[in-house]
Amino acid sequence: MYWIEFRKNEPIRDESLGPQSCIPEELKYPDWQTDKTYNNSVPLMEWIKYRQNEPIPKELKYLGWQTDKDNFGNTPLMLWIICRKNESIPEELR
Repeated sequence: MYWIEFRKNEPIRDESLGPQSCIPEELKYPDWQTDKTYNNSVPLMEWIKYRQNEPIPKELKYLGWQTDKDNFGNTPLMLWIICRKNESIPEELR
């Protein structure tokens, strides 16, 4: 979560190397995608909020991710609408 929030200005890929994994491998452990913050945000929700110019990486998707809600009742779709007002909603969030 902190990596997503505080390293949000770092590029996720090096053009000379081609596409790379978004989340560093050493930060991944069983069930890391579904761990929650104090306000029930999962890493996917943090990505939508803090990496607003970047698409959702495949590695952040897991069973039921579209319907998770934070303490404020926001689903990933609602956060996308709130945080990415100028971007069209991706097909996967509809």
